[in-house]
Amino acid sequence: MISAKAHGSKKVVMNAVNKISRSITLPPMSYLTKLINAIIAKHRPALVNNKEVKIRVCYPTPRTTASVTIQGKRVSQLQPSYKKYLQNALQKHLRIRGIQLVLEVKEDDNPYR
Repeated sequence: MISAKAHGSKKVVMNAVNKISRSITLPPMSYLTKLINAIIAKHRPALVNNKEVKIRVCYPTPRTTASVTIQGKRVSQLQPSYKKYLQNALQKHLRIRGIQLVLEVKEDDNPYR
């Protein structure tokens, strides 16, 4: 039992959370990409400047926390509510409970600029 009045209790709790989040192994990129495409097929994102947002790939971010990176065209312009929807849907399908899944977005570079 952890006492709230003990010195360093915040440090103990943060260490426990970090150990738990490091112990989560995310599936490979191919599975995550198929999963994110299935989630998007159920509920399409809003258009950005009359153009569709195209998510090209989804992969686990090589960090210590449970995080996933989504890469594609116009993904940086997704609405925050849709990012939260994707985050919650991924957490539900991957059965991650008790730890917040971090969703990062990365824009595709234009090779012709």
